[in-house]
Amino acid sequence: METRSPRILLMVTGSIASYKALDLTSKLKQAQYEVRIVLSDAATQFVTPLAFEALSGHPTACGLWDHQERMRHIEWMRWADLILVAPATAHFIGNLAQGKAPDLAGTMALAHDFQKPFLIAPSMNPAMYQHPAIQHNLKQLKDWGLIVLPSPEGYMACQEKGLGRMLDTEEIIEAIKQHLTPKAFGGTLNICITAGGTKVPIDDVRYIGNISSGKTGQTLALEALRQNNVVHLLLSSDAKIFYPSEFQYYQRLERLKIIPFTTPQDLEEQLLRQLHNQKHNVLIQAAAISDFDIDVKSHDQEENPSFTCYHKLSSHKSHNLVLKPREKTLAKITKQNQEGMVVAFKLTSLPVWDWDYVKQEVSRVFNSGHIDLVVHNDWQEISQNNPKWRIFNHNLELLSELTRPSEIVHSIVGYYNSNFKRRD
Repeated sequence: METRSPRILLMVTGSIASYKALDLTSKLKQAQYEVRIVLSDAATQFVTPLAFEALSGHPTACGLWDHQERMRHIEWMRWADLILVAPATAHFIGNLAQGKAPDLAGTMALAHDFQKPFLIAPSMNPAMYQHPAIQHNLKQLKDWGLIVLPSPEGYMACQEKGLGRMLDTEEIIEAIKQHLTPKAFGGTLNICITAGGTKVPIDDVRYIGNISSGKTGQTLALEALRQNNVVHLLLSSDAKIFYPSEFQYYQRLERLKIIPFTTPQDLEEQLLRQLHNQKHNVLIQAAAISDFDIDVKSHDQEENPSFTCYHKLSSHKSHNLVLKPREKTLAKITKQNQEGMVVAFKLTSLPVWDWDYVKQEVSRVFNSGHIDLVVHNDWQEISQNNPKWRIFNHNLELLSELTRPSEIVHSIVGYYNSNFKRRD
């Protein structure tokens, strides 16, 4: 069955930030959205209909009394999957809150049937934004079910700094994705996710570490956020953030908190602190945590038992590193905190596929602590750009085999709702 592109109706009102709507239109088209544009009367003083027509591939609607408009204010509102006003001026917000429709954009806004997301991205001077009348009007729109996007602090065209700036393009696109993502399960969960690799110090400047970009864990976090959950992401301190604008958007909404860690001990301390201070429904342990601690045996110690190791080992001498197996992090954590559902990840590296070996390794993970699901993947499949994620329950039954990490969250939350929700 052929699926069509999501349809966005973008209303642009008369703000100096109107030029940003041109970039937004271009980026939405690049992301395979279909976009139609409505300009308020005031917006035409800042931007031209022709520019939006060139970018969107559709005629731009402007005048309320243009004979070509006919019933467009009804037709286009029904056509759209999501309505966005960006920028939304104080004038437009006030008119909408009072049910006034002085132009085509206002008329279309009043034709909203409250059956689809209606997003508003305010843009105005900080003093205007903080004015009680504006805050009253924004609250009125929220009470009606419209979605008012954050207006972060920044410098305005008037050279004043404060709240009231329109969100950046990438953050607005994330807001659109969030509100168009199907919500398979009702309610909001508090989810803790670990991501990235750990460092085990050899001396003050050297370490051994796990190869892990942290991307899978970050993708899980992003999908969980799009599903309207609250996420605490424990991320290795040197990991690249793959979704900077998206994460910034959810941080503005206070639905994402990122906590850095470096060593395995650091991660465990942070994890225990989070589980103690926050009631997490689900813990997803996707970080690559070292299986070993290190003992350094220097030749100087062999020659002189009283020798004290320097903070930085000499590069002119030989040293033996002794790797000692360390207790599994989830074993420690679940001994002290067994609330909520716990999901572990298991990576294997199989030159030749061995299903019995996979199940044996997954079984070891279950035996290491109070764990409800194990997500298995294999390094050979990852290196061949053919990754798969297999989700097992405690009976070693294969519940899902997935090809996209975003699907993992859907399966985990579905399992939680079926097996844990009634306990909360």
